Amino acid sequence: MKIKVFLSILVLVFSVSCAGSDGGSDGPKCGNGIMDEGEECDDIDLGDSTCSSLGFSSGGLSCKEDCTFDTSNCQETLCGNHQIDIGEECDSTNMNGQSCSTKGFDGGTLACSENCQFDVSGCTSESCGNDAVEEGEDCDGSNLDGKDCTDIGYAGGTLGCQTNCRFDETSCEDSLCGNMIINNGEDCDGENLNGQSCSLLGYSDGVLACNGCSFDTSGCDNCGNNLVDSGEDCDGLNLNSQTCSTRGFDGGNLSCNQDCTFDDSSCYNDNCGNGSIDSGEDCDGNNLNSTTCVNLGYNGGSLSCYSNCSFNETQCYYDTCGNGSIDSGEDCDGNNLDSTSCTDLGYTGGTLDCTSNCLFDESQCIGATCGNSIIEGSEECDNNELDGQTCFSLGYAWGGDLDCSSCSFDESGCHSSCYVDRFESNDGSSSAISLTVGSYYGELTACNCDVDWFSFYRNASNTYTINVNFSGIDGDLDFELFYGGAWIDGSYANNDGSPSVDNETLVISPSDYGGNSGTYYFRIYGEGISSCPGGSNDTNLYSVQVTSP
Repeated sequence: MKIKVFLSILVLVFSVSCAGSDGGSDGPKCGNGIMDEGEECDDIDLGDSTCSSLGFSSGGLSCKEDCTFDTSNCQETLCGNHQIDIGEECDSTNMNGQSCSTKGFDGGTLACSENCQFDVSGCTSESCGNDAVEEGEDCDGSNLDGKDCTDIGYAGGTLGCQTNCRFDETSCEDSLCGNMIINNGEDCDGENLNGQSCSLLGYSDGVLACNGCSFDTSGCDNCGNNLVDSGEDCDGLNLNSQTCSTRGFDGGNLSCNQDCTFDDSSCYNDNCGNGSIDSGEDCDGNNLNSTTCVNLGYNGGSLSCYSNCSFNETQCYYDTCGNGSIDSGEDCDGNNLDSTSCTDLGYTGGTLDCTSNCLFDESQCIGATCGNSIIEGSEECDNNELDGQTCFSLGYAWGGDLDCSSCSFDESGCHSSCYVDRFESNDGSSSAISLTVGSYYGELTACNCDVDWFSFYRNASNTYTINVNFSGIDGDLDFELFYGGAWIDGSYANNDGSPSVDNETLVISPSDYGGNSGTYYFRIYGEGISSCPGGSNDTNLYSVQVTSP
């Protein structure tokens, strides 16, 4: 396989060299299959880059048509957080209780590689070098213990032996993707997902798939992660740049429901209150548009209208409760429990009863089964089932990661004040975080006197939009753009007015800033940063996204 790829590249290089002899330009030639200066990649030419070298845990890196990396099939990594996560043998200085001795060596120092796998190069074995494969050794000299590359998950190649008596796999060839076996370098293979699921990979729910022996998480549900994923209107405080106005209302405060759909109950129209049913209104004052509780599926009751011209159904009711039959909207009715018991609801025992409004009364049930991923009884949560709650919904203004411990919320990862985000320290251009065009980066923080730097590659033939999203009532953020080490533009909307203004946006057209392709830098900071240190510039939780159509 490697020989075929090499020959393909050789033919392509020869073709381009011949084309260049006809007097073509010497600038970058995106699409010629050769990575020229200013390009991250070109077709199959990725340089030496992989998903792992870009900071991901695994996956297949590819190249977009604009010669920038496509990391959509790369998987996020937790490597570097000093905790042993799924797929990790170790993490930084956390060796998971292992040492050279526990790994079968006589001594030395066990280390952890950048991809969170054990590095035994510093381990020693007194018997290593005697050409005999002994306990703790993969091989010894030319003695490979009868093994070859195929025995350790590769398609072929030449297996060698390192001086520390561990296999040298550098000359082994690609893994056997498609054989339904998890070979070296594969996340999965066909329907074999290696025991993983969306929930085990940190998603709330959904169906995990396998694509090219890398996990395909496009079918996983991420409602509650503050990122607007496929099928979601919004997520937490992330309203996907939507407002009441963009939703067709005249004003108000748009919010997000726990199921990641828009909640526009606090939006309003200027015409609300005129007694007429205008666009976007259910009702207006006493004008209910001839609608009753019965029209809305109830048995009766008194329908009214909220001040924002939406229906108030709180006085509607089902009048069948009390007739002894289980009707629509009822769990039970009197002594009729629909043959349901406490154990059917996940408890170990107790007495189930029925309330006066025909809903189950579980107060006398006992022994909720914590750990079955079902929220029962007094449980707040169960495993990854958080009942739709997030740090935001529990009142933490700065978000974070809500967890579940012993079926009670673990709020230790939530933040009530500004905190150090995952990209720090990116306080200067030399430590700027390189962003992938099109990707959304949420839950970032601009704390007191903090300046956050980012970069992206601009192809001057394209239009780019930089969006910095935040809530203006929490603090005003400013944005500045740099190229070639010099300031070239900025966005400084005054967010301290009433009403406050959210977000900073800058659109870069192909002709802007001299039409130069290259790496552009920008920084985000709180208004008032000039008074630092010792100042009290605005702080905020924000997201950033660079897009290009």
